[in-house]
Amino acid sequence: MATRDLTLGATIRRLHALGYAATSATHPDRYVTRPGHRDSIIALSEHPAAVFCRPSAALGSEVDYPEQRQVAVLVLTGYLLADKRQCAAVREVLETYGLLSGPCRTDALGTQEFPLQYNGPPIFDGGAAARLTFDDDSATVFFKHAIEPGRYIQHTDHYGRVDTRAAEPIGSHVIELSGDWRNGTLLETPRDRLPELLQADVPRIISAVEAARWGARPAVMAKDAAA
Repeated sequence: MATRDLTLGATIRRLHALGYAATSATHPDRYVTRPGHRDSIIALSEHPAAVFCRPSAALGSEVDYPEQRQVAVLVLTGYLLADKRQCAAVREVLETYGLLSGPCRTDALGTQEFPLQYNGPPIFDGGAAARLTFDDDSATVFFKHAIEPGRYIQHTDHYGRVDTRAAEPIGSHVIELSGDWRNGTLLETPRDRLPELLQADVPRIISAVEAARWGARPAVMAKDAAA
């Protein structure tokens, strides 16, 4: 991977053929030269490549059926990886769901990312995250997928019914092709060969991860051994 050309121009056809929606890793919306104007993929051919987690035409994705090319990313943070005992307990849970069998990307901070095929509704930041202890603590495990709109408006239909609607498109995270990969890469693994994340499993996984990590703490294990 170190010597492979990972620019958008060199990888876009391959990524699209494998079932992903390619974009620029540095400018996913393709707004580069001037505000409100999307540059063409050709103009960004030298940009480092990435794939959309939740592609859509509103974000500048130009593939057919973008909703069928979604990728959720399971993220194991440094807070978890630093504790071998708790990490082992969490990985055992994740392996029961088959989520660790595909490619894994390690970034410059040591965070591990596992791309997963996903066909469900948006998973917004913070919506599926296991925390250290409290709700506002740093995450140990979370899913990366969509970015919630920053503005909403009240809409009234012709019957006088009021609902809340997003005033801007749902955003998308991306997963870069660069980094240290093991067990394959996105340039070698078709989307439909990635481990699959089911919508119904998301809250179950987070709950099981928190329980496993909590139970693997030294104080808890010592108490159980003494019982």
